[in-house]
Amino acid sequence: QMAGMDGIQLLKEVRAMHNDVPFILLTGKGREDVAIEALNNGADFYLQKGADLKSQFAELANMIRATVEQRRAELKAHKTSEMLGAVVRSSPTPLVTVDTQGKVIMWNLAAQRVFGWTEEEAIGRIPPLVPPELEGQFRGLVARILSGERLDGVELKRIRKDGTMRDVLAYYVRILDKDGKPAGAMASLVDVTDHKRMEEELRRINRLYGLLSKTNATIVMAKDRNNLLEQVCKVAVEHGGFSSAWVCLFGTDGELIPIASEGADLDKLQDIRRRMVKAGALEAPTLKAAKEGATVISTDIYSDHSAEPWRDMFKEIGVRSLGAMPIRQGGKVVGSLTIGSSEPYFFTKQERDLLDEIASDVSFALDGIRSEKARRRAQSTLKRESEFTRAVLDVAGAIIVVLDTEGRIVRFNREGETVTGWTADEVHGKCVWDVFTPESQRAEVKNVFARLLAEGAPNEHVNPWVTKDGTERIVDWSNTVMKDSAGDVRYVIATGIDVTERNKAQEELKKTTEEALTAKNRAQTYLDFMTHDIMNIITPLTSYSELILHGDGQPGSTETYAKRMIEQTNRLARFVTHVRKLARSETAAKVGLEAADLRSLIGLLETDIRDRYRGKDITVAYSLPEGPILVQGKGYVGDVLNEILENAVKHSRSREVMIDVTIRPISVEKGGRFWHIDIADHGPGIPDEQKKLLLAESFTEETSMVRGVATSFAFMSMIVEHLGGGVRIANRVEGDHTKGVKIVLKLPVAPEQMQ
Repeated sequence: QMAGMDGIQLLKEVRAMHNDVPFILLTGKGREDVAIEALNNGADFYLQKGADLKSQFAELANMIRATVEQRRAELKAHKTSEMLGAVVRSSPTPLVTVDTQGKVIMWNLAAQRVFGWTEEEAIGRIPPLVPPELEGQFRGLVARILSGERLDGVELKRIRKDGTMRDVLAYYVRILDKDGKPAGAMASLVDVTDHKRMEEELRRINRLYGLLSKTNATIVMAKDRNNLLEQVCKVAVEHGGFSSAWVCLFGTDGELIPIASEGADLDKLQDIRRRMVKAGALEAPTLKAAKEGATVISTDIYSDHSAEPWRDMFKEIGVRSLGAMPIRQGGKVVGSLTIGSSEPYFFTKQERDLLDEIASDVSFALDGIRSEKARRRAQSTLKRESEFTRAVLDVAGAIIVVLDTEGRIVRFNREGETVTGWTADEVHGKCVWDVFTPESQRAEVKNVFARLLAEGAPNEHVNPWVTKDGTERIVDWSNTVMKDSAGDVRYVIATGIDVTERNKAQEELKKTTEEALTAKNRAQTYLDFMTHDIMNIITPLTSYSELILHGDGQPGSTETYAKRMIEQTNRLARFVTHVRKLARSETAAKVGLEAADLRSLIGLLETDIRDRYRGKDITVAYSLPEGPILVQGKGYVGDVLNEILENAVKHSRSREVMIDVTIRPISVEKGGRFWHIDIADHGPGIPDEQKKLLLAESFTEETSMVRGVATSFAFMSMIVEHLGGGVRIANRVEGDHTKGVKIVLKLPVAPEQMQ
């Protein structure tokens, strides 16, 4: 019984201050309730005192070993987790990990930078970037990933903390726990909002280009006024993306009369005009543009207060925003052209400028629809439009290629020239796959092109392009078609983004992750060996301490046990030195190594071994090449050679020790030039099965039976690996393991000897 408090009270005090300290309760009480109370309060093991002291200490030693191994395993797992966490946190790509319930357990800095929420705000909840209305979709994705389905490049809508919506491509991977069971999912998120916005802008430019082009072609071909106005309305709806268009001209009585329309019935428009006049809604865009001779735009009639008198009338024909432009003849306003959209805010400045241009062209055509002057004006406008389109295409931040239905290049913009090194003149008229597509990819690209022509629907495709200098660039394509008035495909417009560097960044991330996993596996090997040797040292230290404490009544036993404790302490010190050398060798391999002269180094080591083992008659036979023998890693190579020589002497069963040292000429192998050093002893040798255990990648109980050198050989092998070489163990006499052991070292030749 302890003074002041019992074991349970001490356990509670220790747990209150240090929850991670191993605790074994040794008590004389054998009651079940005491054992349960001890374990409930955090004891690692419970042991009842007994009469058999030797058996008691053996059981206690096993408990200590198990407890220490458990704590070290927990520390190893924690360090590994920290290392992988650092890789993920420093990734330039937003990475988000959720558990099986879909709640965030990891949120890296890139995710915070892109989406705005800090790690503290995101952890423990459904990812805040998931819009509430899409939470069900998100849970479905998590379920699919946990079931083993692979999801790459899923296009999703996500929200930033400031409320803005972003388009992302999500790449998912399933996370497994130590038992191989699904523990969660990690998503790599690529923000493609700007990419899609660029595509949308290019589509809008293409739409405006088509509208202006078709309008001017209509003007050139128009036969009379009514035909001109009807075709202008039709072109606006079919090629401009507008929902409706109509033209009103002043009649002889001064009233505006609907003359032509598309997307809205003329009788309905006439009815609306009468009701507007009757209601005094003279500020409606159609009336106001004709009355004031100026363009009138209403971006959203639902929120435009001035639209209240006529809002419901335009709702009847599905108009949400509209623009009206005056039409002139002989310089006098004769009516208005009104174009409507079912979407709000459809009329940007570019749309407005375009509509003014169309209204001006229509007015000019009315002045002389059949005159040569009108035709020249239309042709000039077509030329300006072509130049305008070319300028727009050239400043676009994407590759734009226009192809005919045979795949021949019709237009090739400046970004395409910059990325590929080819000029537009060099590639004009050539098939795109003959110039840019690698031969192995041509069949696939031709199939994509044929499918686009057959279906007429936009598609996407990723493939490499070969530049003029022969290098390859990875391009992400968005393809669409341009049709004529009969609905036949005339051109294919391909918009491409060079994603080579983005793909390289993703590959670099993958490589970094694989390196981290490799480091984790190597750390596992180190820790396995370290745990075993430390326990081999701690166990006798504990036993000798107990024997000194209690005494066994034998004269001189205390001194004997103290000497053995000192031996074990020195053994532990050597073990720590091994670990420090191993760590330094790994760092040194990355920052630079100093050269070592093997001839002088082995001689110094031989002298040192003789001094330390004066009770042994040591003979070293040398077979060395002429000249200097320089290797990389001064200091580290010495440690390795000393370990080999000392093992040969220490484990010899005879007073006479014979060691053969042979250095073979430099060999040229994959990865560089190497010296090969054979160090063979004439001792009892090691059976082949035990050699395999020495070369095992991880620790097993069998390894501990191999002459006590498992850890020593492992450290030696790892140090040589860090230096860029290798180690293997063989028989001195081939086929007979009883005639001694031969250690074969392969060490890189120092740069000084290569010069």
